[in-house]
Amino acid sequence: MHGSTCPEEGGHGASNCRCGSPDRSSSARVAVTVAATAVEQVIQVATRVVEGRFTGREAVTILATLTRPAMQDAAELCQADPERAAVYRELILAIGRELRRREKESGSGSDGPRQLRAVTDDLARVLRALEPGGELA
Repeated sequence: MHGSTCPEEGGHGASNCRCGSPDRSSSARVAVTVAATAVEQVIQVATRVVEGRFTGREAVTILATLTRPAMQDAAELCQADPERAAVYRELILAIGRELRRREKESGSGSDGPRQLRAVTDDLARVLRALEPGGELA
């Protein structure tokens, strides 16, 4: 197992390793990053709605393909990196509060309350999956 040095060739650094032994710390980081990717994409889409870069309707279309994988990834992330999962929960809560506020203020149109509510509902699904022992329903 690699840490800061490899056991081969006099303990050279793992980044310079040519011994062929797997760098388990690196593969664990990759697994956590992969698990976080769909969750991060959901957060980015919702953030773009808040920023006005996406309409609620556009976000709903994008989230239709992202939410289910993000829920599965969130459950994995909760196990692999609970600290990162906690940060994502806080982000989702803040974004969700802002979307709820806008939902109450919105009239009809491309960002009507129905579309904003759908975005908030998708965020809530990912949030529940990020909870320790969270649900994937």
